[in-house]
Amino acid sequence: MESEKEPLILVFYIFRDVLANKEMRESYFESIKKHFEEIKLKATFFFLPTDSEEKIDCINPRYIEDQDEITKLKNVLSEVQKKFDIGTTNDQINSSDEEN
Repeated sequence: MESEKEPLILVFYIFRDVLANKEMRESYFESIKKHFEEIKLKATFFFLPTDSEEKIDCINPRYIEDQDEITKLKNVLSEVQKKFDIGTTNDQINSSDEEN
């Protein structure tokens, strides 16, 4: 990706109860940071508490002009959402755990 020009600015809307637990919050933040380092993608992260839907927004996609790069960004964000259970309710997580 064209992360050499400008880092992506990503806003993570995360359930308030996850962010309220200091130990969980720090572990979560570190895991996300490590993931982006591993895939060599520069990003600045903002984590905001939410009482509704969890999601990730890229607030500076206008810097990405190449359609292939936009597609890559969408794929990366989709992967991160799955890997870190963003947008997954506790019921869905528990259901998934029971199936394994």
